[in-house]
Amino acid sequence: MIISVTDIVKILDQIPIWKQLIAIPKEIKSLQERVAALEADLKARPAPIPCPVCESGGLKVKAVRPHPTFHFAGRQVREMECDNPACGHKENRDYIPPKT
Repeated sequence: MIISVTDIVKILDQIPIWKQLIAIPKEIKSLQERVAALEADLKARPAPIPCPVCESGGLKVKAVRPHPTFHFAGRQVREMECDNPACGHKENRDYIPPKT
């Protein structure tokens, strides 16, 4: 008895997991594209400001408020906090937004 490729495909189509196995290459391709897009977005973001205390975390902006003296010129005060939970360093930094 000779079994043709068509017969084998018909038999495989009756196995429920076969359809899932066939879909895997498309799913992998889709996931690779998503990862590439996320990596490109990550590279486009500016590097975080390193924490001057622990040097392992980055300073994140937690709040922005007008500068108490030079607010009329658009100057701001940014409340920064280290993203390393073991550090917890906080500081305020003057910030001059770029002119548009």
